[in-house]
Amino acid sequence: MKKNIVLGFIAIFVLALVGVYISHNNETIKIYEANSFSKIKKGSMKEITDLTDKDVFLSAFYSASKNAGIVDMDIPNYKVKLGMKTYYLWIDENSGVIMDDNDTHTTYSIEAQDVYEVITKLYGGKE
Repeated sequence: MKKNIVLGFIAIFVLALVGVYISHNNETIKIYEANSFSKIKKGSMKEITDLTDKDVFLSAFYSASKNAGIVDMDIPNYKVKLGMKTYYLWIDENSGVIMDDNDTHTTYSIEAQDVYEVITKLYGGKE
């Protein structure tokens, strides 16, 4: 009896993980070049549709680490829409920072490897 209960919980856990994976891969990712916090460059939208590219991009965002303190940031390089959420992205060859548009006092740093992968996706591997 206990063995069946444990197997049932394992099956539910695996199904939940698969559901999360599928929902993240169905998430729309759109990237825009930013002219300011409120304006984007006309015709600059790129949509990431490849599942592997989505995983790399989502991994960079979801593994970002919170920076301490309140910030005052310059104009972002990009505006990124992940599903229903919007982020601002500052990125160069060495570092990356993201900010949720609903919490503009907090920034998050992207790890070096993730930054490189994001740059590769944004610039088509030209970096």
